[in-house]
Amino acid sequence: MASQGTKSIFGRFVLAIVIAIIFTPNFTSAKKFKVDGLKMNVIDKCWRSNPEWRKHHSQLATCSIGYAGKMTNNIGTGLIHYKVTDASDDPINPKPGTLRYGASVIQGKIWITFQRGMLIKLVRPLLISNFTTIDGRGTDVHIAHNACLMIFKSTNIIIHGLRIHHCKPQAPGMVMGPNGKVTWRKGNHENRDKWEFHSVRDVFENGASFMATKDKHVTKPNYTKEQVFKVADAKCVRSLTRASGALRCSKTSIC
Repeated sequence: MASQGTKSIFGRFVLAIVIAIIFTPNFTSAKKFKVDGLKMNVIDKCWRSNPEWRKHHSQLATCSIGYAGKMTNNIGTGLIHYKVTDASDDPINPKPGTLRYGASVIQGKIWITFQRGMLIKLVRPLLISNFTTIDGRGTDVHIAHNACLMIFKSTNIIIHGLRIHHCKPQAPGMVMGPNGKVTWRKGNHENRDKWEFHSVRDVFENGASFMATKDKHVTKPNYTKEQVFKVADAKCVRSLTRASGALRCSKTSIC
């Protein structure tokens, strides 16, 4: 009788083990599935398959897919490699080594990487130039807790491997724009579709633009029809400029 009871208990114990094995999650399989899921990212699979990718950052451009296709215009002849070593930010006079200097000041194709992980608190939005790549792979780079990135009338831009979060709206102000030009952004984040950019080096800072274009988004000169005059002979210069002179400015009136 005891023998039968022992066998019964043993049988139930074995059955319990079998059930436990069937319903226990397979941690090895779960881990493998997670890794396989990462490999299913076509872009990551492309560049990660090269163990020397750190020496060939620009390979990322040939791994791109989607609407933009291969971003091969961002690499090739004339490509400049730039490394960010300084996390500070000066929106008007960027220092060499900062992200803004590489993204806004340097002309031509540029591939930006980072010397180390860093937190970059941008004072003003970072206006990115054409043919710019910001590559954060291999480091832990955060752009956070203030202004963030802005792409305005620029093309061929790659941004990869950055952590961009906690962006804050910014009041209008001067900033180094694409191609190294200091601009003044008018408007706030709520009416960003109507933002206007003006060069602070123009004589007519508040609206003048000397670009002949049909683009409705480009700022137009701020003169009225009554102020327009036909091309005149050089002899008329004196009469046309007879009212010119130094501006009289005060705290209560606009110059």
